[in-house]
Amino acid sequence: MEIQLFAAELERPLTDEEADALLRLMPEERRARARNAKARQEPLLAYALLSEAARQLWGWASLPRLGYGKNGKPFFPAHPEAQFSISHTRRAVLVGLHDEPLGVDIERLRPVSERVMRRVADTTSQQAFFAYWVRREARSKRDGTGIVSLREPETLPPDGERVIPLDIFPDCAACLCTRSAAPVAPVQIRIIR
Repeated sequence: MEIQLFAAELERPLTDEEADALLRLMPEERRARARNAKARQEPLLAYALLSEAARQLWGWASLPRLGYGKNGKPFFPAHPEAQFSISHTRRAVLVGLHDEPLGVDIERLRPVSERVMRRVADTTSQQAFFAYWVRREARSKRDGTGIVSLREPETLPPDGERVIPLDIFPDCAACLCTRSAAPVAPVQIRIIR
């Protein structure tokens, strides 16, 4: 099975009606949290995109109940064969699906102090900093360990791990991390205009 990636970008805020419709697509245990943060539209869009992707890939009418790993990684307890990862940043969302664990991350490029860039990623380039950041996040999401340290180990990639930078939106950095040798299907992109 190919690794499937879905991305969406909001060019405008969601209407209240759209937000309410997307809220209904979220798993029950995530709805209360999202309802309290209705101004944050990206989580709504992330779960809507996950729902659409799961419908396309696995034929599901709705998302099943979520479970959470030791460090908070969401999964479908009733469907261990259905692996996913979601990420969102200001006005952009990325979802990955496969039959093996994977991690995805997306970040909108934005100003970061040179001091922080040097301390965290040993760089002074904004693009290099965010490439480092999304790679680190995608790696931690793949194995569900969470962020242990701001600095990555020097040896990359361990144990057959594939770290794949993604070029999705021009002002975003994005990355996929997997141990699967499966090919990556072209990213399916949605723009909310």
